[in-house]
Amino acid sequence: MSRAADVRDLIADQFGTRAFTYVTRFDGPELGADSLDLVELVVRLENAFGVAISDDEASECQTVGDAIALVDRKLHAGNRA
Repeated sequence: MSRAADVRDLIADQFGTRAFTYVTRFDGPELGADSLDLVELVVRLENAFGVAISDDEASECQTVGDAIALVDRKLHAGNRA
């Protein structure tokens, strides 16, 4: 399975739905995330992929595609937790 699929699966598990695309906003109607949901998602991404995500990076992560790109960048750069 691809890394993008792994991130999508983690998001689907977190929000209990697969009704989203790369451009789906976390705070939009499909996912309806609040700030606590986003903190929990960041922690899950950090744990699942062994990366460290700063508060600034997390705040810039607005869509599913942003989350996938962030994990890819962190792993490519070797920014492991």
